[in-house]
Amino acid sequence: MIKANELRVNNLVHSTDERGGLKLPTEKIFQVLTVDPGGCIICPIDLNPAQQKTLPTKAVCDLEPVRLDYKLIEKLGIESQENEGVTYYGVPDDEGNWIFEFYSFLNGYQTVMTDVHFKYAHELQNLVFALRKKELTYGIL
Repeated sequence: MIKANELRVNNLVHSTDERGGLKLPTEKIFQVLTVDPGGCIICPIDLNPAQQKTLPTKAVCDLEPVRLDYKLIEKLGIESQENEGVTYYGVPDDEGNWIFEFYSFLNGYQTVMTDVHFKYAHELQNLVFALRKKELTYGIL
């Protein structure tokens, strides 16, 4: 489950469904459009929210984090580079220079030069926003 204090607009999440008495995450990835104590409005990433008549509202406790993998990292617009068998990923500034980089490490990702470890899309999105003051969204940086 995502902690409410970690959730921001544009974060990528999974919704949960009740199946067999259990809350299980869906396969579909959603983008958070609003964050409110009464619930978050979410939209599937493959749909344009402006073209939808209604969108689901989910409580924060019904949202699950999206696990990062190289395909999702690429869709988020992150650049990659191989060096001695290790794939490094970089978040570019407006001139294309990497402002911070990270690599696959154990059960997640580790930033270079710091001890920050993360494994979910919303964690990476929040890091990038803190550094760049720009959103890292699906397909657009």
